[in-house]
Amino acid sequence: MPDIPHKNNFDLLRLVLAFSVCLAHLGEVSGVPAFFPLARVFYSGVAVDCFFVVSGFLIFRSYKHSSSIFSYFNKRLRRIYPAYVTVILLAAILLPILLQPTEQLLFSGEWFKYLFSNLAFLNFLQPDLSGVFTANPLHIINPPLWTIKVEVMFYLSVPLIFILFNYQKKWFVLFLLYAASIGYSLFLLHLHNKSGLDIYLKF
Repeated sequence: MPDIPHKNNFDLLRLVLAFSVCLAHLGEVSGVPAFFPLARVFYSGVAVDCFFVVSGFLIFRSYKHSSSIFSYFNKRLRRIYPAYVTVILLAAILLPILLQPTEQLLFSGEWFKYLFSNLAFLNFLQPDLSGVFTANPLHIINPPLWTIKVEVMFYLSVPLIFILFNYQKKWFVLFLLYAASIGYSLFLLHLHNKSGLDIYLKF
């Protein structure tokens, strides 16, 4: 994979995609009917998919140019986790203080569940807190955090894909990945249909 010039327009592309997602969700988050048509004009699903494609490309390149697997994971960890932890801690500490009687929420069981599930990239287990943003149509504290677990999945998958590429033809590896992704989705859908629990649709 050839080196990519620093000025490669990826930043501009991601800015446009992020702006599209913000506009698409404006009606859902605000509850203002005048903004609802934006969801049809700026379809967020396409923008998010494009985000993941760009991320996969850049993560693949990062691994290829890393001196070792330790160096790769170290770079990935330093890139994402410090800012991620800061956002989670600020939300967990400041929002209960500002929006709720502190003694009712801070350090409660729900609070700890929010803190630890989000720090472990399992934010769908506890995406909100009682009394926080309850007046909003969408109560989730930080909705975009669901994408981070997908990024982490990319981080973990890329080294394995590289190893498979060394031992198998690329078309065969891609076929296996495609088949595995379909099987994984069908398995979770089966668990959802059998149990009725929506949590299986969030993995």
